[in-house]
Amino acid sequence: MTLVPLEQGNAVEFLLQLPDLLGKRRLGHRHARGRATEVQFVGHRQKGPQAPQVHGVDLVLEAALMIAAYHRMRDSDWPRRAPRTILPARAPRRPHDQATDMPTQAHNRRNWLITGVSSGLGRALAEAALAQGDLVVGTVRKPEQIAEIERLAPGRALAVILDVTSSASIIEGVAAAANALGGRIDVLVNNAGWGLVGAVEETTDDEAHAVFETNFFGQLNVTRAVLPIMRTQKFGHILAASAVGGFTGFPGLSVYSAAKAAVDVMNEALAGEVAPFGIKVTVLTLGIFRTRFAAGSLKKTAPMDVYAQTPAGEFRGFIGGLTGKQPNDPVRGAQAILRVVASEAPPLHLILGQDALGVVRKKLDSVQADVTAWEAASASTAFPDAA
Repeated sequence: MTLVPLEQGNAVEFLLQLPDLLGKRRLGHRHARGRATEVQFVGHRQKGPQAPQVHGVDLVLEAALMIAAYHRMRDSDWPRRAPRTILPARAPRRPHDQATDMPTQAHNRRNWLITGVSSGLGRALAEAALAQGDLVVGTVRKPEQIAEIERLAPGRALAVILDVTSSASIIEGVAAAANALGGRIDVLVNNAGWGLVGAVEETTDDEAHAVFETNFFGQLNVTRAVLPIMRTQKFGHILAASAVGGFTGFPGLSVYSAAKAAVDVMNEALAGEVAPFGIKVTVLTLGIFRTRFAAGSLKKTAPMDVYAQTPAGEFRGFIGGLTGKQPNDPVRGAQAILRVVASEAPPLHLILGQDALGVVRKKLDSVQADVTAWEAASASTAFPDAA
């Protein structure tokens, strides 16, 4: 049989080819209610129980795990290592309205998937959602961070390893999260990211690509992995963490601002694409929050002396002295996000922070002034008979 690569064929073709693709290896699968579910690759001589029959969203999850296996096999060190993913026990389904499959008013506990919960606003939001009785799966990068997250609310706080720059990790992580949440993801928060300080000319190709890989493509790929689940359940809410730098460009933060601007525009378009499926989208335009972002998640390009006395060079000093002085409280920011998620008509854009409000208003005034001053030039391009 000629195997069709996943990028060229469809999922059904891939799954039909899976036995040949795995060759002398197979996917051992164990399910148990009330204890952890283990998915493990085992040698062909080991005999294990048969995989259970699955339906609907469960089939999607099974397929996702198989696709993750495909990606693993393309790694240079496979099959020398023995990959293993631990999936928490499936959460019980909550009651729904039979006509719409929406959560009932009597029991509106939500299932959250939040990327980047080890610290900052992501951590504050996870804690706030747990405090109101919700279920939260948070993504982390390091195994040692798992226990810390799950201690926040044993049985309702779960953590999965997910690297937003790896397609295989995203597929496997989202499948694990959905399995832990009983096949439902009500709210996705694309929060993981990091910043880069530097002027355009100071930024290398590798630095620019890395910023976009995490801040833009990471959100794009996580969203694409979650959308089939939300479309199936016919509702959901996607929140995209952007920044005030994505609404207006800051000298010295240019490439990071560009990545966040791409997030803004993508999610504006996404909102129109998924509205027919009952899915809502909100872009979070974040001001400066008192987190470890400036100290731990902010990298700097190699400086050029020529920019030292320019706005780009001055920004380096400004951002470096912000730690501990940021104006916005992540706990209060999380509460504002909870109010938006609970709203029947959430906004497409939520600006968080008085500082962000000021920047947004200044940008709108500037754009309006340009439109007014150059309106005649703007309207001068039409063919004479097009009026």
